[in-house]
Amino acid sequence: MGEGKNVFLMYHCPVSNCYVTTDKTFTKEITDFHVILFHGPDLNLHDVTLPETRHFSQKYVFQSLESSANYPILDEKYDTFFNLTWTYKLNSDIPLGFILIKNKNGDIIGPKERMTWLEVKDMKPIDDKLKNELSQKSKLAAWFMSNQWTVNKRLDYVDEMQYELDKLNIRNLTMDIYGTWAVSNKCPINEMHRCKRMLKKDYYFYLSFENSNCEDYVTEKLLTALQNNVVPVVFGGANYTRFMPDGAYLNARHFRPRELVHQMIDIVANKSKYYEFFKWTNYYSYHDVYENPETNPYCRFCRKMNENTSNINDYKRFRKWWNCPVPKDRKRKRCEKHCV
Repeated sequence: MGEGKNVFLMYHCPVSNCYVTTDKTFTKEITDFHVILFHGPDLNLHDVTLPETRHFSQKYVFQSLESSANYPILDEKYDTFFNLTWTYKLNSDIPLGFILIKNKNGDIIGPKERMTWLEVKDMKPIDDKLKNELSQKSKLAAWFMSNQWTVNKRLDYVDEMQYELDKLNIRNLTMDIYGTWAVSNKCPINEMHRCKRMLKKDYYFYLSFENSNCEDYVTEKLLTALQNNVVPVVFGGANYTRFMPDGAYLNARHFRPRELVHQMIDIVANKSKYYEFFKWTNYYSYHDVYENPETNPYCRFCRKMNENTSNINDYKRFRKWWNCPVPKDRKRKRCEKHCV
């Protein structure tokens, strides 16, 4: 967030009187701060230092953009510690996600826990211009991945998909994995615009595979697909109807890897069926949350901090709210940096 008011001014937040600092001596006493922000991934570190005293009017805010499967809260003292939450979970006090959904009129409609979508059967077909763009594609799927180890074994799933595709040996219908660790297929951050253009031009599907299967944990991977005319194949723990209408995506967790490959090939072979996945574009659009001050996470944060203290929650069973079940057949391992 930086220091001072800069981040709120930079994003033109309607409420921008918040001042941020990491200097704990900025005020005479720690109890003089109106708000103290706690970064979730740091709370299980051995050397974490918590305030010794707390003023009754202070707001203690839990913040995390990382999956709770990778960074669970373990100590029971946090069950009644926080007043507010600022996370990717849709029922957080301050939503901290990646995706903004608008309807045809430009109104912000989601994501949220209860979405009302137009049914695919009631949507009109896509126009010839989009059909022409989609018809130029030639490769089955792409995946931009930077972390090989994940708690949900997504790489194992993809390996099985690749094995099945190799067996079929369909000319030019490839599944390509891009990542910093890949030998030849690299998509560094500074070249992501080029990679997205390639995705839009060449690929039918994009593997929007999250690093863990937690409720509402949906990252920019989904936005990458939806903004670039590629059908997302999702793999995660979210209820995806909170983020997309039915008929706009494939859910890998509903298929065995072999079955998914054959389903994708069948869709590609039937252009009319493939075009159906884009009917939603006549009614909805997807955006980055940072482009709008109303949904910008920093603007939301400052606005919330200015609300009356009586409007905040007191979490009594925080760990139950936050922590995500970890598969029993896999030892949990902390990612070296951020898990993506």
